[in-house]
Amino acid sequence: MAEAIAGLEGCKWASELGLSEVCFEFDSKELIESVKGNIKSGRWNLYPLLSRIRDCNSIFSNCNWAWTGRKNNEAADHLPSLALSRSSPEVWVSRPPTSLVHILNRDGLPYPPPAST
Repeated sequence: MAEAIAGLEGCKWASELGLSEVCFEFDSKELIESVKGNIKSGRWNLYPLLSRIRDCNSIFSNCNWAWTGRKNNEAADHLPSLALSRSSPEVWVSRPPTSLVHILNRDGLPYPPPAST
C-alpha cells in the first residue's frame, strides 16, 4: 500500500514538474507487475491506486516502471515509509530528511545540493 501511494504521488509530482520521460523504480514486484500488466491480478485493496497510477502514466511520452532489489536502491525502500509519515513531499527536493540524505550519499548522489553563490 505504501509503495502504491508513493508511486501515485511520484506520478503526480513528475507531471507537475512537466517531465515527459520518467522511470519509477520500486522493490515491490507486485506493484511493478500490476502497473505494467493486469492490475486485476494485484490485491483488490490496491486496485483504486493502481488504476489511478495507470491513468497518470498516459500523461508521459515515455513512462517506465522497473523493479530493483533493495540492495540496489535503498532510497526506493525508504521513501514509502517517509511518504506515509510526512505530509509534504515537495520539501524533500530542497531539504530531504536526514535519513534519506545518508542513503542518497551512499548511492553516490550529491545531497544536499551545493549552496548557490
